[in-house]
Amino acid sequence: MWKIVRRGYILVILFSIVFLVFSAFAGVEIWISVLNIALHYTKQKGYIESQYETAVIPIVILSIVVFFYVLFIIFSIKKNKQNLMFICFIVSIVFFVSTPRLGWIYDVKDYFHKVSIESNEKFLNNIQTEINNQPIPSYLIDTKASERRVKELKTKYVVVLVKNTEGAITKNEVGYFLDVARSKKFKNVNLLFYDKSKENSVDISMNFENGVTFCYPNMECEDLGVKENE
Repeated sequence: MWKIVRRGYILVILFSIVFLVFSAFAGVEIWISVLNIALHYTKQKGYIESQYETAVIPIVILSIVVFFYVLFIIFSIKKNKQNLMFICFIVSIVFFVSTPRLGWIYDVKDYFHKVSIESNEKFLNNIQTEINNQPIPSYLIDTKASERRVKELKTKYVVVLVKNTEGAITKNEVGYFLDVARSKKFKNVNLLFYDKSKENSVDISMNFENGVTFCYPNMECEDLGVKENE
C-alpha cells in the first residue's frame, strides 16, 4: 500500500516538473512565434526580420504549443491540480515577458536580424572599392558564393575572396582585409579566403567592436597571426 502511495507521489512530482519545464518553454516559444508571425504580416521592413522564410512555421509551432497547453489544462482540471496549473501559467507569463531580456536564451537582436542580399551587396561594394584602390589587386570577390553564404549564415555580412595569383594566402593579405572590414564598422562580418586553386581556405568572423571572434583552421590562423579575442 505504501509503495503504491509512494509511487503515485513520485509520479506527481515528475509530472509537476515536466509541466513546469513545458510552461517555461511555452512562454519562450509563444513570444518567438508571435513575433515571427507579426514580422511576416507587417508591411514595413525594419531592422528586425523574421527568422523564417514563411509564416507557416511559427504558426504551426504556436498551434502545437497551444494544443499541448490545452491538454495540460484539461489534465489539471480532471486531476484537481488547479494550483499546479496556476503556477505553470505564471511561469509561462514570466518567461514570455522575460524572453527579450534573457541574453542566455536568445540574443534577440542578432537572432532575428538576417542580413539581406541587398545589404550584403553594399558591404561587397565597400570591399570592392578597397580592392580597386590596390596597385595590383590580389583577390577577386566571388559574388555568387558570397550570396549563398549570406543565406547560410543569415546574421553576418559575408565576402568570399579568391586569390587571383599563385601562392599561399599571406599574413599581409589577411591583415589588410581585416583592417578594411573593421574600418567599415559592420557589426558581424565573415571573411572566407581561398587560394587560387580553392584547395586551401581560411574562415574568419569578426566585428569592429570585438575584433576576431572566430578563425579556422587553427594552424593556418596561427601562421597568419590571427587570434580570436576571448
